Amino acid sequence: MNQNTFFVDSFKGAGQVYMHVVVDTWCSYAFGCMHLSKQTEGAVAVLHNDVLPFYQKHKLIVENILTDNGRGVLRYRSASV
Repeated sequence: MNQNTFFVDSFKGAGQVYMHVVVDTWCSYAFGCMHLSKQTEGAVAVLHNDVLPFYQKHKLIVENILTDNGRGVLRYRSASV
């Protein structure tokens, strides 16, 4: 799986909007959520709320999630250790 965050646009009344995306590069399934922040919480939310429950339901194991090791990922990793 591959995870990344993209800037979508700025909207009046909402501010900057980002898309947090996870793509299963083996089977091309994709999951995503729009978030008002590019911080780690949005990326973690799509994993915990959508990706992992989907794979657990189908009894599939997620072995790796690749990222670009951006600042948000590094912040989450150091907080988890």
